[in-house]
Amino acid sequence: MGKQKEYRSNPNKRRRVRVVPEWKEKGLPPPDEYYDVTNKKQDYGDVDQEKALELINAVRESDMLGVRRLVRAGARINCPMDGGWTALHHAAVGGQLDIVRYLVIRGADKTMMTNDAKLAVDLVNDNYTEITELLR
Repeated sequence: MGKQKEYRSNPNKRRRVRVVPEWKEKGLPPPDEYYDVTNKKQDYGDVDQEKALELINAVRESDMLGVRRLVRAGARINCPMDGGWTALHHAAVGGQLDIVRYLVIRGADKTMMTNDAKLAVDLVNDNYTEITELLR
């Protein structure tokens, strides 16, 4: 056997510490990079309106894969459509727990109101207690 080399640590050397984001530890999808928390009133262009409409249609059809695809493609989650309803409002009314959870994780604003001054939590049927707890 050869002589073992003695390793000494250098006190001046910076050690890299790998930090795992909270969302990755929990096994969740990454947060939406396109959502701007500081500016809730945004000017949505025609392209954003079209993608938001596709997103809302996917939510209405309970198409989880379509919702994920559209969000990753840059569809604005908080873009209000007719009546001020967002994708979160439609998912809450439909009782779609998976989609509600996904939209909240990706940055859906729970405080956005419809034109009738209703939050998404106000639109949830009483039978869907998990959705109500998630939106509070």
